[in-house]
Amino acid sequence: MSDSELELAVQLVDQASSDAFEATDYQDDVRERMLELIQQKVDGEDIVTVAQEEPQTQIIDLMAALKASLSEDDSKRKPAKAASVKKKKAPARKRASG
Repeated sequence: MSDSELELAVQLVDQASSDAFEATDYQDDVRERMLELIQQKVDGEDIVTVAQEEPQTQIIDLMAALKASLSEDDSKRKPAKAASVKKKKAPARKRASG
């Protein structure tokens, strides 16, 4: 990692981090929905839930993706071995007898 990359990474972390937590900046949606349901029940209303369709998600096997990317990197880093060429032996020379 170069010095400029390290400096950029530190800068990004510093920008994203905050020393103070303000609870008022966040909204508890689950609590609000539960309070609404409780109020409906107190008012004598029937609570009917509708089954929601599961969102279509693509599940990625991170370990398989990492292994695949590493094997791709290995094939790019290592030069391909040249196909071995079998050398033909020269025919044996006959000795002159004599």
